[in-house]
Amino acid sequence: MGALDTDVTSAQIAAEVKLEVLISRGRLADAQLAAEQARYRTVQYSETLRKALDATRRNVRAVDWLNSVPDMIAEALDHVADRYRHENAILTNIRKARDESEDPEQKRRAAELVDIVKDCIRRHTLLQSRLLEAGPLFRAEQDRQAFATPMTTSGIDLYGHLVAPVLPLPVEQALRVTDAFFARGTGLRTPASVRVGDLVDLLLTPPVEREHLGAEMPEPDLIATPDDSRFSEEQLAAAMELLDLPADAPRRLSGLLAEARRQDSELPYLVALLAVHAASPPVGTAYRQGEEKLLFAVDDGVELDDDEFGGADLIVGMAMLDAMGMAADRK
Repeated sequence: MGALDTDVTSAQIAAEVKLEVLISRGRLADAQLAAEQARYRTVQYSETLRKALDATRRNVRAVDWLNSVPDMIAEALDHVADRYRHENAILTNIRKARDESEDPEQKRRAAELVDIVKDCIRRHTLLQSRLLEAGPLFRAEQDRQAFATPMTTSGIDLYGHLVAPVLPLPVEQALRVTDAFFARGTGLRTPASVRVGDLVDLLLTPPVEREHLGAEMPEPDLIATPDDSRFSEEQLAAAMELLDLPADAPRRLSGLLAEARRQDSELPYLVALLAVHAASPPVGTAYRQGEEKLLFAVDDGVELDDDEFGGADLIVGMAMLDAMGMAADRK
């Protein structure tokens, strides 16, 4: 709100007293600025009243018409009457200063001051008329809002009004009902329009020549990616050979790691990785691919005792799969 929340009456009186003093001293340049400030205070007063009346039109209960607004109207009427007399006196002094001055600049400023003060008087006259209309407006709005018939809105029950009556009908009769409803209930549909300019350009554009089999595909420029795998093919073969255990002789992971460490310092990492992967063996994939055996690992709660690895000392073994029997069961 800012300046609109200030005491408008006090600000208006102060501005006009300042204006009168400046005029009496012949300082018309400063008096013009003070006159514009006085006019602004008048606009503030009108804005305060307008907000109260607009709020009354929306909801008469939202405005304090018992104390605040009647006091404001009475104070504003007294203010308008006092300001009207005061501004007419100021207007007389300005005209006198304009007529007695020999300086063209002073005459011009005095003429501008006359226009500003006349505008203030006009605004006070309009404010007075609005103040006199405030009481009748309050009573009219009170009657209108207190005795107005409440609005009644009727909604559409799609199930009760449309779906339930249509369901027992034959399709031919139901289509007539649903088509009529959706034609009017789904809103307008803008038809597609053809622009003549686009049509002319399309017709004048020569056809594009195309090969029967399409355009020739360029040869891809393939770049060989470097082999960044940590383990070599020989290490993978050694690990798979180490884990190729008899079906009836599973082993502990600790023993497998020790044996792998004797062959290659990097091999235990690959064996440990394969053993952890075997803790959740892909049984379904192995059956679909017709595998005869599958590596598995089971944790029985024994802790792994190793210098490089921790966790469970898994039991690693090889399970035999009956791929033929599984296929027969699926049939």
